[in-house]
Formats: sequence, structure tokens, C-alpha cells
Amino acid sequence: MPIQISVETFADGRKYLRSVSSGRVTPHDVKQITTRTGPGGELEGAPLLSILDGKVELDPETRKIFSTMNADTGKNGNPAKIAIVTSSAPLRVMLSFVLRFSGSAEHIKFFPNEAEALRWVEVV
Repeated sequence: MPIQISVETFADGRKYLRSVSSGRVTPHDVKQITTRTGPGGELEGAPLLSILDGKVELDPETRKIFSTMNADTGKNGNPAKIAIVTSSAPLRVMLSFVLRFSGSAEHIKFFPNEAEALRWVEVV
């Protein structure tokens, strides 16, 4: 399975979605996340910690969906934070460009490891 998803809990009881992606990720795969974190979803507005394997493949439609993931505001009226962990410089550059172009970059950050990403995404 290209994306493994789990619901995790911060020390203060708030929930976040953690995803680990590898291989070829399709629009159907990404919609598993957006259905849960988007409007009306069980984790609407919850932060996302996304770990991308260095060899993950994202086709244009998948990138488009990914770039609009935090366009909707959450229950607190703000877009959800998305922390992306990847060691792949080319993937990071490509996603940075797509996110900046779509206007979604403000609440999305890239990290070299999961611990740093988790610290950032946990801050309200």
C-alpha cells in the first residue's frame, strides 16, 4: 500500500494524522487523507505529519490534490498544519514549487526528520 495512515495523539489529547508514503502514490491514495482531514471529516482541521520515502512518485493529479490539502479551514478557522518529512532534495524542491504556486505553502513545512516535524506540528 503506497500510504499507511494512522491517527496519533499529542500529549494534550489532540489528534493528528500520520501518513507514511512510498512507491507510486495515486489520487485515490491521497483522498484517503483528505476525506478524513477535510470539511466534515472525523479529523477536520487536524494537523498532518506526512513522511515521504525518497523514492515516492507523485503524478500531476496527485500533486494537485496534495497542494490543496490545507486550502479549507479547520474547525478553528485556520488551515491545518502539514509537516512533510523527506530526505529527497528533488522531491522537496518539486513539492515546494507546487505548494508556492498554489498558495498553500504558508502552513506547510519540510523537515529532515520526524522528531523536528512533530515538534512543529504540535504547536497550536
